[in-house]
Amino acid sequence: MAGLTQFSGTHIMRHSMATFARQKAGLDTAQKMLNHTSARQTERYARLDADHSVTSVVNMAEKLLKP
Repeated sequence: MAGLTQFSGTHIMRHSMATFARQKAGLDTAQKMLNHTSARQTERYARLDADHSVTSVVNMAEKLLKP
């Protein structure tokens, strides 16, 4: 894998926001947000069993989006 991490740069943000949308509003909302044609594709991005790096970004996003 040439020493690259699983996610990098904006890619982890896409996964994190997809996970956030799925957790808060459901798979359909995440699918529409990502403009995916299939729910299966969205499921790959928006994991409910997110790893620590994705979970920490989701938590930060939640704090930023609170009124």
